[in-house]
Amino acid sequence: MTTVTKEEARSSVKDRKVTITVSPVLQWNSVNPPNITTSSIGFAVTSSDPAGTATVNPTTGSIDISSMPGSTEYDENIDITLLLDTSTMLDANGNPLMGADTPRWAKADEGTIYTDSKGKEQHSGYGWFCEITSWGPPIEYRNLPPIEIDKMKFKRKSDSELVIDDD
Repeated sequence: MTTVTKEEARSSVKDRKVTITVSPVLQWNSVNPPNITTSSIGFAVTSSDPAGTATVNPTTGSIDISSMPGSTEYDENIDITLLLDTSTMLDANGNPLMGADTPRWAKADEGTIYTDSKGKEQHSGYGWFCEITSWGPPIEYRNLPPIEIDKMKFKRKSDSELVIDDD
């Protein structure tokens, strides 16, 4: 009879995964001068593993994982990938934003500074869109410090892909 260690058992299972497309839209008040009145954002599950087991509220982004089954194929970790859909981020003339205004996920060293639970100063970084300040009334983001969850990290894969990795 073969004995399997706890570590071997853990390595044979995989994390559950959810991929969500995030689609922000700028709504323009005028073209000349360009003036943004409001913006909106939409969310949609692109994929999940196990397939078809996660949903997201299309307006709030709240993720429902209650249908993800308890299964010996998966561990308790859930990795969330956020794909930024920049196709809906257009200028007042309907053209894609370019150059310094190109939509992207923030980097780790961007954003407001806060003090974490261990007393260390951190940048809020990740998980918010870079501020656009060149048009209309200033669009100000209230980017709050990220929640702290043990063994969970933001990983910025690219300008349009952000992973919340649950180790």
